[in-house]
Amino acid sequence: MSKIQINESLEDYIREETTNILEDLKVNRTFKGYRFLITTAVLVVTANQCNVCITAEEIYSRTAKRHRTSREKVERNIRYVHENYQKKIQEYFELDKRISNKQLIFLLANEVEKRIRGKTKMFFKEQQKMSNIKSQEMGGK
Repeated sequence: MSKIQINESLEDYIREETTNILEDLKVNRTFKGYRFLITTAVLVVTANQCNVCITAEEIYSRTAKRHRTSREKVERNIRYVHENYQKKIQEYFELDKRISNKQLIFLLANEVEKRIRGKTKMFFKEQQKMSNIKSQEMGGK
């Protein structure tokens, strides 16, 4: 995967939404897997926004590099969160079967992308309303 440039505010938003989801799941913020899941969500959503395919191996390696640890530790810490919060994760994402680390990462990223699309639609609707109001005001004068 080539280097991907992304707007810092979008990355902040991805982090914020991922944090909100993890808090909804009541994941303990002190777990390293918590921080690793946030980073993985940023990587996956960024790749998706740029139409770039990213593998689980790349996700773990890039997350490890950002956190100055090993790929194996990233995978293990995410697995720890995923195994200890399995029931809450299944309820939150309305699943009836156990999921893997990889599935959790992509479920989180998918949920964040849904929220981004929802916020984007709201933003453009607000912009359109403001534009309509301005054009009405100018036409009325």
